[in-house]
Amino acid sequence: MGLYVNNIWRLFIDSAGLVGIGTTDPIADLHIEQGSANRVLIQSNGPRLTLSELNSTDSNWEFYHNAGVLYLGTQNDALDTLAEKVTFLQSGYVGIGTTIPYFKTQITGTQEFTLGYRDFTSDLHIHNPSATTAVGAYAGAITFGGTSATGTTPLITSGIAAVQTGADSEQIGLAFFTHPSSNGTVDVAEAMRISAAGYVGIGSTSDDASQLRIHSGINDIHTLKTTKGNRGNALYAAGQSAAVEDVVKISQTSTS
Repeated sequence: MGLYVNNIWRLFIDSAGLVGIGTTDPIADLHIEQGSANRVLIQSNGPRLTLSELNSTDSNWEFYHNAGVLYLGTQNDALDTLAEKVTFLQSGYVGIGTTIPYFKTQITGTQEFTLGYRDFTSDLHIHNPSATTAVGAYAGAITFGGTSATGTTPLITSGIAAVQTGADSEQIGLAFFTHPSSNGTVDVAEAMRISAAGYVGIGSTSDDASQLRIHSGINDIHTLKTTKGNRGNALYAAGQSAAVEDVVKISQTSTS
């Protein structure tokens, strides 16, 4: 049965009770097939679309549009208490945990960050377990583009990635990448690494237990000065005598 207008089925209900709009072969409880307008319109003063779960308590989701702002939140079974979880502004700004985002993406947490291994208190977690477990393997990463708007495909010009720096897959440090070339087809290069032990390598990915290791090519000159009286620089070049206060090692070998 259904509604037949101008020799076309506008609304059709099959023997199983499935309803079709624009189709006589519905495959869902409500099946709408594309018409000339190619859209579904819900129009009211604050339209809502609610997904209600029958076999659970207060576990519903709802889209709510009001004053140009789209909210996605959870709803109770009485459908009278919306708790906003994600907010979309017409400017394209997205707020998670806030209904007034001031940035393209703003995450507002509800608890203080703690150091527990499984406390789950961070506001953003990036996890990528697809890499092979090995020293030097990269895990979760965040990348940045350049300042030019040329081209349709964005280029990766810098980034930060988690990196395994010990034999165990839980020994994770951070790797920092830059793009020193003016050629957009050149890959980014690791410029600095902080090992799981807290050692810092600039221009070097090796870990020789130096708190700070600066590496470059042969005959390169490195300068790091202190301004505390006449005590001089608190570092030394590899192979030279070290003063008591020396805390930095400068490497001028041809290998990292």
